[in-house]
Amino acid sequence: MSIPTFCGTQLFSLAPRDVPGSPRIRAYVESLPGVDGQFVQPGGIGARTIRAAGLLSGSNMTAELAAAWIKQKIRDLQALADGRTVGKYLGVDGHVYSNCMLQTYQAAGNVRVVGNSPTSFTAYVACRAILVQLTPDA
Repeated sequence: MSIPTFCGTQLFSLAPRDVPGSPRIRAYVESLPGVDGQFVQPGGIGARTIRAAGLLSGSNMTAELAAAWIKQKIRDLQALADGRTVGKYLGVDGHVYSNCMLQTYQAAGNVRVVGNSPTSFTAYVACRAILVQLTPDA
């Protein structure tokens, strides 16, 4: 199992998981009066949504610095959801999805700080990401 990345940037530190959706079909469908069935004009495949989740963690010398690092890391990852950045997403199973955009990245709970020693603290927060593969490989 690999840690998911978008444009080479790790989205999570621990316990990653993702659920790639099916590509959407693009088709013109119309019912014609007096004719059984439907008229269908295929238009290829559309975008695929990929939902990913995991834990983000970071350590520092104080609890405050560890929590601040986590919040800055979330802001840095949210900056990739700018509507312009298109890149590769490496999934949990190692599969590479090309032509992806990060739609959202957000914390899915509160930051939790754990003391490892008097001078070492680790902050954890569950996070979720939604990516869109603009042109699926099928």
